[in-house]
Amino acid sequence: MSRTIRQAAALLVVATVAIAAIVALHASRTPVVPRSDAAAPGGAGLYERIQISMAAATTRNEQALAVCESDINAILAREFAEIGRKGDEAAAEVASYSSCCGIIGRLAKDQVFGGTSASAYVDQELGGRLRPALHTCSQELDAALARFDRSLAESTVTLASELAQARDASGNDPVTVAVDVRYSDDLDTALRSLGFDSAGVGVGLALDVWGLINSRLAQGLLTKATGMAASMFARPAFETELKTTLANALPDMKRSVHDQVMTRIRGTLDAHRRVQDSIRTACTNGITH
Repeated sequence: MSRTIRQAAALLVVATVAIAAIVALHASRTPVVPRSDAAAPGGAGLYERIQISMAAATTRNEQALAVCESDINAILAREFAEIGRKGDEAAAEVASYSSCCGIIGRLAKDQVFGGTSASAYVDQELGGRLRPALHTCSQELDAALARFDRSLAESTVTLASELAQARDASGNDPVTVAVDVRYSDDLDTALRSLGFDSAGVGVGLALDVWGLINSRLAQGLLTKATGMAASMFARPAFETELKTTLANALPDMKRSVHDQVMTRIRGTLDAHRRVQDSIRTACTNGITH
């Protein structure tokens, strides 16, 4: 019996020693702490900053688009109302007896000798009265497009500046960043100064607003007015018909101008989005290389 007790006591001692050794071994180990994303140089911390800057750029882009669309719609509504008023005044002048005599005489001359003197005369009498208002409209639209282009360029350069500073701080492909960089007329130069390859950056799609408006005037209103003058010589109905023709033609002209201006705006926005995506790609590539 005593022998059994002694064996049990020995086993208890051995077990106690073993447990104490295991506890001591665990206590001596250095804890393994998972590396946080923020601690990873050039890793998730930079990715997070990239995403924040890209989201801010997207917001700026959308705000610029909304402002430009509002400006374009306001300009077209205001200026085409003025063009309509000028059109009524011009119709009264062109439908006068003396003006119709000038058109008919030139049409006869063109029939005999060839030429387009009648069309040129209508262009001078009618187009000459409408073009100042049309020119004001085109200038206003050009100014709105220039403001839009500048807003997008500033957004792109702001993004490039933020990501260049983030990339520099991450220790990946450091670049010299001029904190006071402002958008100049040369977007390529501004991007290169921030360390980004700007080759092939072709933002700002060309649109000749004046040429668009003027061609619509020449192809539509003036041709119709010349033909009407020949068939409705100096009759009271001529003025009424000419005013009606102008009133019907202007909405189509306005719609055409609006559609082509908006196509230009969205094309420019898409171009800047591609540039901004390329800036993001340049930064994310720097993390893994």
